[in-house]
Amino acid sequence: MDNFQNSRSEGAFNSGYRMRVQNLPLIEFTSLNNIKENRKALVISDKIVWEKVGSLIDLKRKDIVYCDRTTKAYLNNLINSIGQYEVVYGIGGGTANDAAKYVGFHKNLETISIPTVFSTDAFLTSDVAVRIEDGIVYFPAKHPDIVFVDLDVIANAPKRLNICGCGDLLSIYTALFDWKYANNKGKLAYDEKFSLHVYNIADTILKSLELQKEEIRKCSKEGLRIILDLLCMEVQLCNLYGNSRPEEGSEHYFTYLIENIMKRPFLHGEMVALGTIIMSYFQGQNYEYIKNLMDYIGLQYLSAGPTRDEIIKTIQALPVYVKRKKLRYSYAHELIFDFEKVNYILKYIGFNY
Repeated sequence: MDNFQNSRSEGAFNSGYRMRVQNLPLIEFTSLNNIKENRKALVISDKIVWEKVGSLIDLKRKDIVYCDRTTKAYLNNLINSIGQYEVVYGIGGGTANDAAKYVGFHKNLETISIPTVFSTDAFLTSDVAVRIEDGIVYFPAKHPDIVFVDLDVIANAPKRLNICGCGDLLSIYTALFDWKYANNKGKLAYDEKFSLHVYNIADTILKSLELQKEEIRKCSKEGLRIILDLLCMEVQLCNLYGNSRPEEGSEHYFTYLIENIMKRPFLHGEMVALGTIIMSYFQGQNYEYIKNLMDYIGLQYLSAGPTRDEIIKTIQALPVYVKRKKLRYSYAHELIFDFEKVNYILKYIGFNY
């Protein structure tokens, strides 16, 4: 979310200081049956998703691309291989919407996002997380011109996928610790200076999730609306602050690294949730609290798919990785590998093999 268009340097708020804050895209709640499109459209989706919802949307002239990854090579090949279009639609989860935003940016096309699940906040942001070698780099992308939300469609998605969207909300728990920790160590960069009011707002988002856990757990339409509202608040807070520091810390770094080690796909929110439990334990926080909250709403962090050995390898390599990739300072930078502690937290989580 590095789309803040000013620098918060010393004296930034002197006379003459200007800032532009990226707003959320326009969100329209509607039935997909109401969408009528006569322009030549490129649709980026997932084959399974399109088979379920494609017939609901009236797209007169369309070409469809099924996208399952967002590597730089794939995205660049996509923009170099497509023809001329008047509009691009991203229909599905985070991958489809990220690819559509990337195409929209490079082809200067109106970009319309239609999330069919709330598994990520990709349909709300104007950047794309692209894997390059063993790291994640954020590239500028087209801010969606409009987001169409059909709660009936999203309610029919697997509950697991919608609950997965809470992963990037629960990560606030460890990210805020890392932010304060780095501040106390004097390790904050110029664009991540500690802001108590931003810290408190992020903490309130986390507390709001806990207060609304009953509806979220049921994945009712009200619960889905709450997940969307909280994702909007998280994204807009990061827009206001200038980057993702309030919700991204060592738990995300854990996720970036284990992806390199696993070399298998997983749901981002579930892996971030797993990283949140593990890192909150090493941070000395109440890891039982955050795990119990995840268990209550049904966030399936164990379904992320890593083996016990892959997690151990990730924890062991994490301090070197975050320093080499020059990631924002966090507790991971000073993490000391202790097999007894690692064995304890993995057993507590449920990795008994």
